Amino acid sequence: MKKLSVFLASLLLAGITLVQAQTVRITGTVTSSEDGMPMPGVSVFVKGTTVGVITDAKGKYELSVPTSAQSLTFSFVGFKTQEVAIAGRSVIDVVMETESVQMEEVVVTALGITRERKALGYNVQEVNSETIQKSGTGDVVKALSAKTSGVQIINSSGSAGAASYITIRGASSITGNNQPLFIVDGQPISSGGSGDTGNSVDGVQRSSRAIDINPDDIESITVLKGGAATALYGVQAANGVILINTKKGKKGQTFKVDINSSVQLSEVSQLPELQNTFAQGSNGVWSSGASTSWGPRLDQSAYSKDPSVWTWPDYDVYGAIVPKSSPLADPTLGPVVPYDRYEFFQTGVTYDNNASISGSNEYSQFYFSVGNRNETSVVPNEEFKRTSIRANFTSNLLKNLKLSANSNYVNSEGTFIQKGSNVSGVMLGLLRTPPSFFNNMGYELPGGIQRNYRHGGGYDNPYWTINKNPYTENINRFIGNSSLEFKALDWLTFKYQIGVDWYVRRYKQIFAINSRAVPNGSVSEGSSFSSIINSDLLALINHNFTENINLTGTFGFNMYGDYGKSVSAATNAPLDIPGFYHVSNTSNQSAGVGEAEFRSSAFFGDVSLAFYNMLYLGATGRYEKATSMPNAKAKFYPSANVGFIFSELPGLKDNNILSFGKLRASYALTANVAPIYALSTQWFSGGVGDGWTTGGSFPMLGATGFSYGDTGGSPNLTHESMKSLEVGTELRFLNNRVGLDFSYFNNVNEDLILNVPIAPSTGLYGQFMNAAKMTTNGVELSLNATPVKTSSFQWDINANFTKMKTMVDRLAPGIEDVFLAGFTDPQIRAVAGQVYRSFYGYDWYRDANGNVLINTDPNKGPVGYPMTNQEQGMIPLGQVDPDYTVNVYNTFSYKGISLSVLIDIKKGGMMWNGTKSALNFFGVSKATENREVVYNPDGSINFDQTPAENIVVFDGVLGYVDDNGNVVTDGSTNNIPVVLDQKWFQGNGSNFGGAPNSSELEKTDWFRIREITLSYRFNEKLLKSTPIKSLEVYFTGNNLLLITPYTGIDPETNLTGASNGQGMDYFNMPGKKLYTFGLRLGF
Repeated sequence: MKKLSVFLASLLLAGITLVQAQTVRITGTVTSSEDGMPMPGVSVFVKGTTVGVITDAKGKYELSVPTSAQSLTFSFVGFKTQEVAIAGRSVIDVVMETESVQMEEVVVTALGITRERKALGYNVQEVNSETIQKSGTGDVVKALSAKTSGVQIINSSGSAGAASYITIRGASSITGNNQPLFIVDGQPISSGGSGDTGNSVDGVQRSSRAIDINPDDIESITVLKGGAATALYGVQAANGVILINTKKGKKGQTFKVDINSSVQLSEVSQLPELQNTFAQGSNGVWSSGASTSWGPRLDQSAYSKDPSVWTWPDYDVYGAIVPKSSPLADPTLGPVVPYDRYEFFQTGVTYDNNASISGSNEYSQFYFSVGNRNETSVVPNEEFKRTSIRANFTSNLLKNLKLSANSNYVNSEGTFIQKGSNVSGVMLGLLRTPPSFFNNMGYELPGGIQRNYRHGGGYDNPYWTINKNPYTENINRFIGNSSLEFKALDWLTFKYQIGVDWYVRRYKQIFAINSRAVPNGSVSEGSSFSSIINSDLLALINHNFTENINLTGTFGFNMYGDYGKSVSAATNAPLDIPGFYHVSNTSNQSAGVGEAEFRSSAFFGDVSLAFYNMLYLGATGRYEKATSMPNAKAKFYPSANVGFIFSELPGLKDNNILSFGKLRASYALTANVAPIYALSTQWFSGGVGDGWTTGGSFPMLGATGFSYGDTGGSPNLTHESMKSLEVGTELRFLNNRVGLDFSYFNNVNEDLILNVPIAPSTGLYGQFMNAAKMTTNGVELSLNATPVKTSSFQWDINANFTKMKTMVDRLAPGIEDVFLAGFTDPQIRAVAGQVYRSFYGYDWYRDANGNVLINTDPNKGPVGYPMTNQEQGMIPLGQVDPDYTVNVYNTFSYKGISLSVLIDIKKGGMMWNGTKSALNFFGVSKATENREVVYNPDGSINFDQTPAENIVVFDGVLGYVDDNGNVVTDGSTNNIPVVLDQKWFQGNGSNFGGAPNSSELEKTDWFRIREITLSYRFNEKLLKSTPIKSLEVYFTGNNLLLITPYTGIDPETNLTGASNGQGMDYFNMPGKKLYTFGLRLGF
């Protein structure tokens, strides 16, 4: 029940000054109108004085009042304040009624402190446990997708356990961390990727450590967005905070058992369209082992096993391909049918089982849970498993002394598969396979030779990759904290909390001999240890000066330490024994050790004054030292906020239309922590290279060697600072049936750290400096409404709108741009005067009006086609991030039936579809299917006999480029018909042939049904004669509908994973549709 779940909050919010008066003694009991249960923590005051008490655990109170007292006031968060006349009575019992405008009662803010939502001068949003569990993703980050405003989440791929990239109110750093701080029950945790590879375009998509948190254990998630909301956390929290509160036993709760069990089926969602018409080969002729699919039509071909043509029987298992008219054709071998490359994918199955017990007695509460998730991917042999054990405990050791402890052990493990720009990548080898070659007819030949469509060369057969090149990972983790809380006075509480987050990660990567990425085979493995220790000493104040003036305050001292160490070993020479995957199985090995440590300490305070439940003034300050600052120099980070509830004004109060109205504003100065060890130049293990050979590294020839780093440290480096301004309003109408929340925010990020080029004569190429500046502006709008509410039916709407833009205001002198991700071209960059994460690449030649130039000069290139402009270099082509997003969550409830639908809309933003462009070159994309051309005897195109669908006229203006590189055109619209044949697609029609990057960028707008949940909760009357107290069955679907102009895989993807360099698709792992069937039982 509401009063029980917020008992801890009531103790913090109800500090009362006791004034002794000996004349009249009044007692009574306060109960709830909801269920008649006693209400602890209710404030009971003599009206107009500071004389008051709070009700005890049984809802009882006892109060001595002056004889002149006329009435008592009873107040509790979320309930109507009542004024009751004394009228000579000595016993006054009160029934509290819920308030029509509850403002979601209390929310958890920084340091786990519960506050009335209406008292906050900044925006926070909360997501409850039911919403999280409905997501069906098994990942706390993915579960937040499209649930709040200002939060952008990109799932890197559909791989099992793959990490997601999350930002709150845009980016705050150019090359540093832009993801929020995660805090679980007051303990900061590591949430980054395990063994992050930064902007790697190959390798595997590993998981982030946020996935270790079991969503079934979560009570609520609070998203702290602006600087004022996060300022108390200091330099760790400039990017926002995700506060996770796990389930606890509730005071007054009897012994309870909950079981949640589900099975989930997954299938690939959107995939690139492939052609299934033409065979392997070139110029219309079949060729076994050819790299491309520009061969003959399959429906005009036949198989032959004549030895004169069937020269590669191990690869061309059904026979060589010859024309149907050939005397070598053998009709008995059956027709030449296309190979369905997508049959490689399977239906993934995930079992998720969770059980918990909870309860309480007069002095203690407990919660214990066990959860297991076993996920098999749509990619065969890829899997992710997680086992979680949690124990939360609270006990009142004395009347005013409380002990709390939370602990969580997690084991996560996975097998991940190669992806991306990688000749051993699954999607690269799969999609480039010709429709006439059957990967599924075996991937290994006698002697360990690989069977693929390139006769063992080129790219790995995807079946070879999933069976011979696994990456395995195992993590053992413990997260826990304990706190001791002493209530010294009614208005003063002291609390000490200490917690840890420890995990050990072990990994192993295998490449079998004859793998294309490492033909000689290799083994690498390692282990890493991560530790975060955090402690807080707090003094909590909640004092009522009068009935209408209240002071709340938090003052404390924090110590934080983050330590990590890793060891690794790898083979540096060919494997000697096939199939023996041990680092010793080679003549040369290498080893490495990494170690890093960061510590900080801080004094902090948070003060808030409330006047007449109308005006709220707040301020925070944090004075922090950090080891990444010169001499651990301390700096002060302040914030201030104000909230004004104008609906309390005379004339507006108790208005039937405007139920609640509030204006708010806040300002904060926070910081993003500087990188550790950037204050001085570091030494590294030495190596040699000449650009032609593989070079070498030390130790070498029995000698060790070290070299000075090429990036110099800066002894005067400071943290990256952020000035955050937020203004907003909250409005509720029609007795809380409709609610609006609007925020405008402006973040100015300065002193951003860059590697700035310096004179090579110094012996360095660059130096870390505070040099750059970025600004983010945005608006957020949230709508909550209940359009229909009857005794048996209710329709609720929760909607969010977000529009923001991050601009790079300046970089350092000598730096024109900063590379974030990509290839030689295109690139994702940060460029002064441009939007952060801008695409840069090559474009077509264009006229002064931006029209594409269509060539008319046969000496400059093919007539009737556009031409790539290499002369002007790379130019800005677009942005990655969307213009705006809209999320609409509809819930329809009828008796025990509930239907929830989450619609996710994204407008704007682009993606580099490098996959499609590459497939054009290889002749396997759907775009290459209309390729047939009939030529005249003189070599010109016979447009009368060439199929009409194979003839195109490019949009643009006619003209040419003169010898000086100038565009010459009279503006005439192009009317020259041309064909898109092999020559075109292996030229300017693909990224392998010289196509400009502008032709490869595609819009990533989308309309998707991100979640849909249908559930049925059985009537308790039907369960009355059974031990079952609650029973619910449900179905959840994820991404069941996607409408997008993007022609690749699901555009919610990124080649480089959870990194700053978003917007790249180059043979990424595809996204998934999920179908979850489950039940929840309560005993």
